[in-house]
Amino acid sequence: MILTVAAPLILRGMVTARYAASIFVGGAQVLQNRTAVVFGAAVRGGYPTTMLRDRLDAAIQLYRGGLVEHLLLSGDGHREGYDEPGVMARYAMAQGVPHDALTLDRLGLRTYDTCYRAREVYALRQVVLVTQAFHLPRALFTCEFLGLDALGLSADRRAYRSARWYDFRELFALTAAAWDIVTRPSPDGGLEP
Repeated sequence: MILTVAAPLILRGMVTARYAASIFVGGAQVLQNRTAVVFGAAVRGGYPTTMLRDRLDAAIQLYRGGLVEHLLLSGDGHREGYDEPGVMARYAMAQGVPHDALTLDRLGLRTYDTCYRAREVYALRQVVLVTQAFHLPRALFTCEFLGLDALGLSADRRAYRSARWYDFRELFALTAAAWDIVTRPSPDGGLEP
């Protein structure tokens, strides 16, 4: 019983410590010639939620600064009437990012899927992952074991109302990610572009 409770906490601590040096707050440390992978999050009424908008703003800042030349916008876009990457692209283009600097991955249904597809479908090798700090250790862990050279850019621009819930959820999400890395399933959405 104690091991069942302790194991996710130990794994989270180890992964967080392992990837701390690969997570940056500002874009100045990001090496050039990488593609920014922006992880999807909820959209409402055709607009990005605050958390997703912060991810997009951080990626757009990298693009404007010449630190990345391309953004892979990955999220859930396979359901009728719900399209995270489409909303993300409209937002980025409204901020001046040209359409040809964007790739929409509508089958990035989970972190594992996004990382797997970045390598296998979009043939990326060096990426900067753009998401909130709570998510970055798991995303970097997943990318490393899938063969992607990844850095992380924290998109935290404010305190989030549900931050404690996200931290708690990461314990279980990281355990699931470790299982995915061991079993290497095909992404839920498949391998089509």
